[in-house]
Amino acid sequence: MQTRVGEIAYAERGEGPAALFVHGVFVNSHLWRHVIDRLCGERRCIALDLLSHGDSPAAPGQDISFRARGKKGRARASPSSWRWKAPSCSSPRERPDALAEALRERWRTASQDEDAHAA
Repeated sequence: MQTRVGEIAYAERGEGPAALFVHGVFVNSHLWRHVIDRLCGERRCIALDLLSHGDSPAAPGQDISFRARGKKGRARASPSSWRWKAPSCSSPRERPDALAEALRERWRTASQDEDAHAA
């Protein structure tokens, strides 16, 4: 997918409500593969590779420093319900089952909150 900061590669599996998986620095979208294996039957799982990570290339001569990325690719504010930090004990590599279940619980809670606000 082409963005204003460069080409961003992503993997997509499943159908339904979207779940976006973003890796940290010095890893890539493959970090999420075991979690996505467990969730793609319930969600449209999208795992992207940040610029200059995994399959997202940096253009020749492109400044890929954190300072340059911050100026060009600053994320826009999103509702706090979209952001969720996984429990620190749940590593995508070491405990994919625990992390998948924690995500399911978060989605159940979010769905109940939305239903309560709609009523």
